[in-house]
Amino acid sequence: MYRKVVPAIMLTLLLIGLFSLAIKPAKSEWTGTVYIRADGSIDPPDAPIITYDNITYIVTSDLVGTIIIERDNIILNGTSHFVGGVIGGRYGIRLEHVRNVTVTNFNINSVQYGIGVFYSNSCNIVKNTVTGTTSYGIELSSAFNNSIFENNLTGNYGTGILLDYSEGNSIYKNRIQSNSGSGVYLRSSCNNNVISENNITGNYEGGVHVNGNCNRILKNFLSKNRGSVGGYGILIDESSNNIILSNNFSNNCPGVSLVSSFNNSLLNNVFIYDGISVPSSYNNIICNNTVNGKPLVYLENMSNYSIEGGDLGQIVLVRCRNIKITNVKISDAYACIGLWETHNCKIFNNSIPSYQKYGILLVKSYNNTVCANKISSTTGQFVWDNRYGLGLFYSCNNKIFQNVFTYNWAALAGLYSSNNLLYHNAFIANYYQIWNYYHCNNTWDLGYPYGGNYWSDHITSDMYKGVKQDKNGGDGICDNPYIINEYNVDHYPLMGPFNSFNTSVGYSVGVISNSTVEDFNYFESNSTIVIHISSRTANQVFGFCRLTIPHDVMHPPYTVKVNDTTINFQTIYENYTEGISIIYFAYEHSKLEITITPELSSSIILSLFMLTTTISTILLKKRKQN
Repeated sequence: MYRKVVPAIMLTLLLIGLFSLAIKPAKSEWTGTVYIRADGSIDPPDAPIITYDNITYIVTSDLVGTIIIERDNIILNGTSHFVGGVIGGRYGIRLEHVRNVTVTNFNINSVQYGIGVFYSNSCNIVKNTVTGTTSYGIELSSAFNNSIFENNLTGNYGTGILLDYSEGNSIYKNRIQSNSGSGVYLRSSCNNNVISENNITGNYEGGVHVNGNCNRILKNFLSKNRGSVGGYGILIDESSNNIILSNNFSNNCPGVSLVSSFNNSLLNNVFIYDGISVPSSYNNIICNNTVNGKPLVYLENMSNYSIEGGDLGQIVLVRCRNIKITNVKISDAYACIGLWETHNCKIFNNSIPSYQKYGILLVKSYNNTVCANKISSTTGQFVWDNRYGLGLFYSCNNKIFQNVFTYNWAALAGLYSSNNLLYHNAFIANYYQIWNYYHCNNTWDLGYPYGGNYWSDHITSDMYKGVKQDKNGGDGICDNPYIINEYNVDHYPLMGPFNSFNTSVGYSVGVISNSTVEDFNYFESNSTIVIHISSRTANQVFGFCRLTIPHDVMHPPYTVKVNDTTINFQTIYENYTEGISIIYFAYEHSKLEITITPELSSSIILSLFMLTTTISTILLKKRKQN
């Protein structure tokens, strides 16, 4: 019997051994915290890390937990293994008070911080993939002269890379994409770093984010409601002498933002559907950058300069005076035209898309004129990614008139911006006309009879006229006001969009109409206006026109014809001191030709009769003398 039992026991032990070998791969997900001690030892010794020389350390299997490095002058090679994955775990890999350490070839996921480098110098973080972290993918704090290169930082729920009180570091050739917090975040006094040749795409809150304490309210406000378009590509706050060189940015919002930062250089970067912002930042060198393949124009401390015509990627003005921007077509950028602490400038007759964050942005800017610009979605219809047509932040005493805002998520956003005058603008088919409008008290009309703005969402009628809108008869002004809030009211909203048409004599004719004005012609030889119009909608039955005519263009009284038929009109306003007349008339709709001509008054006819009589008398006397 003994002989039978022994083989059975041996067989059992053999099976147990084989079973142990069979299940050993489960140890590939080793769990716990591993230390590489200052003396080179691995603690605990059964951790899946081996070394033969106490210099090169190789990870042999996946590790659910954390690796903490306390030894200088080593290489830790993850050999494509996984580290992290502990619910509530803080770090995948942590370096503290070490020098000349290289961490490479790891897949790090599902921790709060992927790789942390603290009080450590001359280390290399290279060719790692960090995803799914909740705070930072790679963090450098009080760390100097380190290199972060050729890493893949994608889909982190927080920030891809954080630098905090760290200087002299290089961040290059990384792929930084679709991080919901930031791509790279340099926080507080991060100076003399180089960020180059990275691909930074679609980060929801930021790409490179250097953060301080100044301008918190403004920065947080500008950061809200980004949606799927993205967030900062690079945000530098209270940090100086950094170089941002030859990076590719795409669909961040913006690509680079400098906040309270000085003497930084942005050179040879390529921006696609983003661009830059520069609140409270000066003496920076920004040149040779493009937005959508077109030049990014950056002017600082410039006065008495004109930008006229052309196709540009973005225009940014910092502490400028008396700059004129006219007849420019702007590309899709974070802020197509951005003014920062810039005054007495004129932005006139530009074509501005609003696909990204702002069509026009004014920050701490005063006494500027924004006139006759078209700010609209590039798609020609409303989509969720469009943002603000116009942003006003800490900006006062600006004049904003005759602009057209269409298909924006919100036509206008404002914060701490008062004493601005907004009139004769058209707010058409925006999801919100006004949004995030806090601590603003502005004027939205010129009073009666000149009126305010056109609001496509204002449901009203035009049965009355006059200062109090209490007299029978239409006048092209809504019978009830447009109320934004208790401090912002358009008392005389328009029944149709305002258009201004130049004439050959140097004066403009203003036209308010609910019809489509197809063309406007002025004939100086006989002081005649000819307008061709059509219905705005397929089922439109009635239309109206309200014309503001300078007397130097055409002196009253007038004759108005629609398709060669003389019609009655109302004179809403006539002032010979101002030299202006406002007339109003209505019609049944189709394609129409409207003609306005000066009418010969009885005094003019009498003068002509007397002149003719005098000339005839003189000619008769000369004939008798002959």
